[in-house]
Amino acid sequence: MDESILDTIADLAVYCTKYLSYLAERHSAAFSTVQARWAPATPLELYQGNAGFGAVSELLGLWQADDAQEDTPVRQDHSVADIRNGYEALEHLLMEIPGSGSPAETVAAAAKMAAAAVRLLVAESQADGVRFLQFVHAVDSL
Repeated sequence: MDESILDTIADLAVYCTKYLSYLAERHSAAFSTVQARWAPATPLELYQGNAGFGAVSELLGLWQADDAQEDTPVRQDHSVADIRNGYEALEHLLMEIPGSGSPAETVAAAAKMAAAAVRLLVAESQADGVRFLQFVHAVDSL
């Protein structure tokens, strides 16, 4: 059974969010530079580890909403390009030359990819509301 594009986008958003909660714990100072733009008053500890998933999700929602307020409409190709660029940056930082990049570069690349995945998920939900509601109900029944 093939996974739908909506499932794939949701999976990517979840895994990116989990990775960011790990980075919030491992590289607190670097994560705080991303966090400070959208939620400066929120204690950093709320984003860390497994318990930080909800807080990171909210932060990505704020980032996505901020992106949506720009003059240009959210386009699928723009989000896919951001995901690809974020992945390539992380791949370079983590696989090709481990330790070559700074924690700030790693957090920035992961955050960019995560925000693009959330933005694409929101765009897909708006484009096909019925299918998105079916997806939400399927997730709720797990």
